[in-house]
Amino acid sequence: MKANLIVKFAALMMVCCMFFGCKPEEEIEKLGTIYGTVTDFASGDPISNVNVRLNPRGETTLTGMDGTFQFNDLPSGSYSLSLSKNGYADLDDDYVIRIESGNTVQRAIQLQKLHYSLQIVDNNNHPITILDFGDDAGVNQKAFNISNNGNIALDFSIIKTANWIDTIVPVIGTVGINDSKPVYIIINRGLLEEGVNNSNLLITTPNTGGIELAVKATNYGSPVVTTVDVTNITHKSAACVCKVISDGGTNVTERGICWSAAPNPTINDFKKSNGSGLGSYNCEMTDLSNNTKYYVKAYAINSSGVAYGEEKTFTTEKFPTFQYGGYTYYVAPDPGNYMEWSEANSYCNNLSLGGLTGWRMPTRDESVQMFADRIYIGGFYMSSYNSGGRYWFSPNTGYYVVFSNGTIDNLHSSCLVRPIRRKN
Repeated sequence: MKANLIVKFAALMMVCCMFFGCKPEEEIEKLGTIYGTVTDFASGDPISNVNVRLNPRGETTLTGMDGTFQFNDLPSGSYSLSLSKNGYADLDDDYVIRIESGNTVQRAIQLQKLHYSLQIVDNNNHPITILDFGDDAGVNQKAFNISNNGNIALDFSIIKTANWIDTIVPVIGTVGINDSKPVYIIINRGLLEEGVNNSNLLITTPNTGGIELAVKATNYGSPVVTTVDVTNITHKSAACVCKVISDGGTNVTERGICWSAAPNPTINDFKKSNGSGLGSYNCEMTDLSNNTKYYVKAYAINSSGVAYGEEKTFTTEKFPTFQYGGYTYYVAPDPGNYMEWSEANSYCNNLSLGGLTGWRMPTRDESVQMFADRIYIGGFYMSSYNSGGRYWFSPNTGYYVVFSNGTIDNLHSSCLVRPIRRKN
């Protein structure tokens, strides 16, 4: 009887399992939680609206007003967090969070605010607010540096506001963290107005707005100088009288004359300076060629450049000259050979040179004066060898002047001769 009851109970249980799905009891997995607070690295204040991403699941949430966040129902595994918010540096947190057996893990994270520090500095890293080109006409290029002391690279662009700011290199660029980049500015002084010219450059970045750098250039007027006259013209020299009438608003640092055998001379040709500032001045031109036409101008230099006066022309004398007895005499070159007195006298009297006649042999006293001026006159043979450099004078007494020492001698019967002629 008892055995029948056991069989019947077993059969009933089988039927129940068939109808009610009876199975062995399974263990239910426990789920974990990650939560935390995001604060500012510098101030420690909570940061709201931070985007927090749970890796590798990809779930995201935003921090609340108190900077808190939370991820629930996380299965066991390894997780990490990535955070981002405008104005802060993105953070991929390398701390590995492990969820096991439904545990709860807290993670406090700090974000560092992006720090932009754009400065305009010189080559010594000193901050500047103005780029002054001054009034020197030769200064057309200057440089400054864009410096970034922040913790993020900065893109920049530069805008100019004046047409005389000709070139900016580079106009756009990027400055790395704790780095600087040079910028070169070239101006066109030909477009400057007279006086002080002021403008500015606007250096802008997407993050910091803009910084203005003042740019200044001064354009004083050119000096006014006049070429007054050319005087004291000889066969190899002349003098020029000039005057600086106006300095153009800044100091005349150099004044003088320039000349050439071609028209329109400049200071790149022959030149002679004489002082600075306003007023009259004289300059002498030397080592000129005889019987040559020259062109001469006064010049004056200030910070704006070189100014020239009117062009004057003059022609050097055909022959060297000397003064004696209140008269000026031309001196012809010697014929290059020794002659007896009578031959030399005939040569002088019959000479036609440079379109001029009326030449003669100099007297003794005139020859002595010629010896005194021998360096200026030039062309004398002055060797002392064998009494060389002896020149006849008139009347014929058998004597001559030795141009090596100025003595009067009569040891030779043949000499050189230099014909002379009154200039006027």
